[in-house]
Amino acid sequence: MSEFKVQMPKMGESVQEATITKWFVKEGDTVEEDDLLFEIATEKVDSEIPSPVDGVISKILFEVDSVVDVGETVAIIKTEGDEDEDESSDEPVKEEKESKEETSLDEKQEQPSEESKNEDSSDDDTETTRFYSPLVRSIAKEEKVSTKELESIDGSGENGRVQKKDILAYLDQRESGEAPKAAKKPDEGKKEQAKETAQPKKEKPKVSVSVGAEDQIVEMDRVRKLIADHMVQSAQSAPHVTSVVEADVTNLVLWRKKVKDEFQEKYNEKITFMPIFTEAVAAALREFPMVNASVDGDKMILRGKVNVGIAVAKPDGNLIVPVIRDAD
Repeated sequence: MSEFKVQMPKMGESVQEATITKWFVKEGDTVEEDDLLFEIATEKVDSEIPSPVDGVISKILFEVDSVVDVGETVAIIKTEGDEDEDESSDEPVKEEKESKEETSLDEKQEQPSEESKNEDSSDDDTETTRFYSPLVRSIAKEEKVSTKELESIDGSGENGRVQKKDILAYLDQRESGEAPKAAKKPDEGKKEQAKETAQPKKEKPKVSVSVGAEDQIVEMDRVRKLIADHMVQSAQSAPHVTSVVEADVTNLVLWRKKVKDEFQEKYNEKITFMPIFTEAVAAALREFPMVNASVDGDKMILRGKVNVGIAVAKPDGNLIVPVIRDAD
């Protein structure tokens, strides 16, 4: 039997990692091609990952809620191989191969065979220091671009990752006869890596929080982590300000009392003050565009559209914010 490594797929150009939210199988289970293996979640999409092969789940390398980098092996599937058949079929022709090898031994010593050249080139292809998406690898294979050449391409993606447009530009440059950039020497690559590691990475400021003996520490789930990150980002791009002004809403209260029974009978939902306040906010943002703005460094971006987000609590205690676009 042979082994097949199931890798974390890439769900988007800027997505570098994903969270495993559910396993549909366990070690020892038999799966067929397209059977669901696990479910993943990213900031952009949630998806169920099927099995690419038939076989038996040999090993699961990550538990639920684990954050896994794209391209990393998450499970190993044992598949049925044809090793026994290959060995039995090779036995009758062993003698013929040995005799041919003896007769052509002198020729091989004088001139290296094409197979040995291919083996050498394949050895070069296996050496890589960067991750390449399946699409980039497929294009490289079709155009016979070695890994050594891939390593020499300057990627425009995050952390210098080679994208589709980068390898296509390289192929156009190669066809036009322009001298492509020389591949970096191993020593140079090590020096650059040393420089990168020497430079301190920008980290989020850590806040020191005191913990008492009676306090309990609870790990955030994925949704809560996203909410916390987005709350911090919103404070950076739209500084929070609270202003309190009194208003007489007597007529609004009287109107709600008048229509609430009719509304509930018609829509089977209670009418609240939320739609009225939402309409008032949308009208105010259109009238005062400076309020409908974002901060980008020392610049302000005045938004051309009025989009209102309303926080909604889910039954599991998490929070989502549906956006009403063009609310005015």
